[in-house]
Amino acid sequence: MRKQNHKRSKDGFADTKAYPHKNHPAYYRRIKNDDIEYITTTHHSKVLLGGKEIKTIPLTSNIKPEERGKSISYVYPKRYVGKRSALKKERDDLSFVAEDKKIVSNLFDKLPTENIRYTSNSKKK
Repeated sequence: MRKQNHKRSKDGFADTKAYPHKNHPAYYRRIKNDDIEYITTTHHSKVLLGGKEIKTIPLTSNIKPEERGKSISYVYPKRYVGKRSALKKERDDLSFVAEDKKIVSNLFDKLPTENIRYTSNSKKK
């Protein structure tokens, strides 16, 4: 039996499995092989995580094309580094507008980094 070739995206959107918050859209960039870095998005200007209220970083538009003009998306102020298995399957219904692509690219360089030590290979959704 032949192995299927899986197309490995260099970047894209996928929901988080559990960390730092469950089922939030994340934008990832592949570092090498199965290693990625990602940031997570939300629709709140402040989030409660670990009992602390944290101010998020606003984008200029919403990552959901059908919501653009109605609301904006926000980025959680931390960059996560781990395995691709930390995220669920690829989502193709989300995208950045050109200006937000520049903002996000800069955030990858400037945000504090947290390594994700544990990821599950389970196929839970």
